[in-house]
Amino acid sequence: TPSLSHSTLSRSLISPPSLSLTSSLSLLLPLSLSLTLISPPSLSISHSLTVSSPPSISLSHLSISHFLTVSFHPLSHLSLPHCLFSSLSRSLPYSLCPSLSLSLSLPYSLYVNECVTSTHSCQASERCVNTVGSFVCERTVTCPAGYQLRNEVCEDIDECMVRSHNCGQRFECENTEGSFLCNPKQRCLPGFTQDSHGNCIDINECSSLSDPCSAGFHCINTVGSYTCQRKVIMCSQGYHSSPDGTRCIDVDECQTGNHGCGEGQICHNLPGSYRCDCQTGYLYDSLRQVCSDVNECWSYPGRLCAQTCENSPGSYQCSCTAGFSLAFDGKNCEDLNECDSSPCGQECANIYGSYQCYCRQGFYLKEDGHTCEDIDECSQSIGNLCVFQCVNVPGSYQCACPPNGYTMSTTGHTCRDIDECTTGGHNCSTEQTCSNVQGGFRCLSFSCPPYYRKVSDT
Repeated sequence: TPSLSHSTLSRSLISPPSLSLTSSLSLLLPLSLSLTLISPPSLSISHSLTVSSPPSISLSHLSISHFLTVSFHPLSHLSLPHCLFSSLSRSLPYSLCPSLSLSLSLPYSLYVNECVTSTHSCQASERCVNTVGSFVCERTVTCPAGYQLRNEVCEDIDECMVRSHNCGQRFECENTEGSFLCNPKQRCLPGFTQDSHGNCIDINECSSLSDPCSAGFHCINTVGSYTCQRKVIMCSQGYHSSPDGTRCIDVDECQTGNHGCGEGQICHNLPGSYRCDCQTGYLYDSLRQVCSDVNECWSYPGRLCAQTCENSPGSYQCSCTAGFSLAFDGKNCEDLNECDSSPCGQECANIYGSYQCYCRQGFYLKEDGHTCEDIDECSQSIGNLCVFQCVNVPGSYQCACPPNGYTMSTTGHTCRDIDECTTGGHNCSTEQTCSNVQGGFRCLSFSCPPYYRKVSDT
């Protein structure tokens, strides 16, 4: 309930008989007004006024003015107390009392509590505090569990020290930030842990560990440990279980070799099965059990190869006769230039599908058709090729003359005498006379008789 301070007003009236008037007002919700008149002899008159205001006042403050009028009419034969008493008790008319008028105007301000009327602007985490004519918002500090407020700061509660923990006798309390831990005083074997009473109990690794087993296995807890058992899934024929054991996947019989395809057949994998087909160049027999080779050369004569067709298992090959080579298309034949490989001893002439060897002049082609042999013109000639001597040379012949005294003529066949006496090719002395002979020379020595001289000397 909002409260207002009270105001007190005092007014003294000096009039025979001396009258002192005191008015006091106390305003609350509900509001009460009291008036007290004091005059000798002691006479007290009280008047109360109550004003109620609903709690939903939306004004910042409320002003109230109260007016009070007191009238007193003096009479010579009545005392003031008697008059006042008679007037208030309505036993005498007002005209018999002495007249006394008093007017009071009492203004009051009624302030509104915004915290109660919810007219404040504090946040949900703040507390509203009412003030005179306004309000203030105070921050409310709340601490999480395990903490306590001290000097507006949340501090950790040491549950171990204040003994607010629930650790059993077989555990030791260890304080942590905002909480505590119960550590067992004794250790358990691997695969066991302690309960709240300190007893060693088995650890269910299958639920406490994340994926303790690999794919395709499921976890089975045991006392102090666990085992991994392969998952079993039933798959139809032609399928097998996946590594994780969650689904069935197709078996590729062609890749694993677990098929019944024979020689010359190709395995094609199918979902849950496989199919055997004949390879290219093979056809099934009438029972569709065995693949037999197809002789393409017989089936398509003259259409596959330009010259020669040779059947092979599952296929065929084209070949060419001597003097031809297989073209890039594998079907046609092109003339082979055998001369590129120099098959002849001397000259080679390529012809369509073959070649011909030739020999230069002075040689003849031997029976092998490749080698050239020199012709011995000196032995095979009819008649004398040379006057003196015929010498055979590769591919030809030469005429030779005697080594001394002759030289070859310009015809190359006859020999001409050398005049050593003219050419200076003799060895005669000055006392001798050179005399040329056929194929040589002679040195002649002679003297003249008395009274003669040599003609050459002149």
